[in-house]
Amino acid sequence: MRKSPPARWRPLKAAVGIGAAALASLAFAGAASAAVIVVPADSSGSDNFTAAVNQANTNSSSVNTIVLEPGQYQPKSQPITITKNLNIVADHSFQAPEGLGTAIEINGALANQNVSNQNFLVVNHGVNVRMDGFNLDGAGNGPGNASVLVNGSLTTYGVTMDGPPSYAISVSATGTATLNGSTINGGTAQSLRNAGLLNLNNVTVWAGSSDGLDNLGGTFNMTNTIMANNGSPGQECIGGHAANGGPGSISDDSSCGVQIQNDTTLDSQAPLGDDGNGGPETTVEFSSPGVQTNVGVNCPTTDGRFFVNPGSASSRTCDAGAVTSSATRQTSAPGCSVSSTAPDHSSQQVTLQDAASGEGPQPGPATDNPSNTVATAYPPPAPAPVPGYAVTNEQINNGTIAAFTPFTAPSNSGLVLTATKTTAGTPTQWSFTGINWAGIAKNCF
Repeated sequence: MRKSPPARWRPLKAAVGIGAAALASLAFAGAASAAVIVVPADSSGSDNFTAAVNQANTNSSSVNTIVLEPGQYQPKSQPITITKNLNIVADHSFQAPEGLGTAIEINGALANQNVSNQNFLVVNHGVNVRMDGFNLDGAGNGPGNASVLVNGSLTTYGVTMDGPPSYAISVSATGTATLNGSTINGGTAQSLRNAGLLNLNNVTVWAGSSDGLDNLGGTFNMTNTIMANNGSPGQECIGGHAANGGPGSISDDSSCGVQIQNDTTLDSQAPLGDDGNGGPETTVEFSSPGVQTNVGVNCPTTDGRFFVNPGSASSRTCDAGAVTSSATRQTSAPGCSVSSTAPDHSSQQVTLQDAASGEGPQPGPATDNPSNTVATAYPPPAPAPVPGYAVTNEQINNGTIAAFTPFTAPSNSGLVLTATKTTAGTPTQWSFTGINWAGIAKNCF
């Protein structure tokens, strides 16, 4: 450990960013109380995704995170029921185009794995699930079944659901689903079904063989969303109009009650497929952007690829749908700087901030080191960033690091961490890993 300077509190410094490869240091078969479960892709005969969900269901942590490594996952049975709060995430900086061997895909809809008259994933009542940055090619088979049946709460960011045999998402009367920057690629029944609350923000619902949305007495809202090329004309939405008037949204007919209606030119444009720009999801690349460009309102920090939308924190622009044509991939890490130090040096605050993609929501204040394990070296070894977390690997050798209130959505506002000494007058070293929403990490110490 480096010799401590005379100052009573060592100021933080910004180190170089660290890569996602460090994730290998986290074990898949961790202790039952582990909050983070890193899951390798399936090899012959394995079913790692199902095993990870089962482990999360029995862990003592109130929120668990499954981190998907690049590759293919092929669950062998369904339904897979989620009974505890869970995040299923992939590295936001991983940009392999969908469909390649290195893409991140859960293939639950393969013929030899699809079980008749079963849902694929079931979110139990009272359970909160978040999904980030992968392709879900899973679905139930038979009338009324779905890739994801939501009885609790589901939030997605940058997720694509490709060609389910039945519904992509079905929201029950007790459920809430909020889809952000996500793409629904068709199906043989309605792409979406809602009897509860469904929020679509920068979503593309495209090319289903039946209706885009079947609203069964529930409430649905659309913002910056495209509903096109689903079923017969006039059937993008059945069962009602968007409750919020669909600002920034486009439909090829008038059935959804969105801001821009009857844009029938959408149906003749390019089919859903990899747009060549990378990102974790399949996207529509329109041959003639036309009216869907820059119509978005209250635009998020990034599009569905975690590429940064143009503008600044106070004024973003975006296209309707999951992808913004002018969004750019971010390669810079967030910044961390000392924002205040107590006069008696008993505590210190550091702000993690990113002006581009921002910092994202995270599952409560817990990190992969929630017990503030003593730092054994200074500077500390590069810790493993954990996708889905804005802050991980907190370490301090004299005191505690205070929990902060996470954002509910990606933000440029900045997160403030506070370290407080246990023994006054003792030089103190502390560190953490900060990750921006684009998935770029920095070791702050």
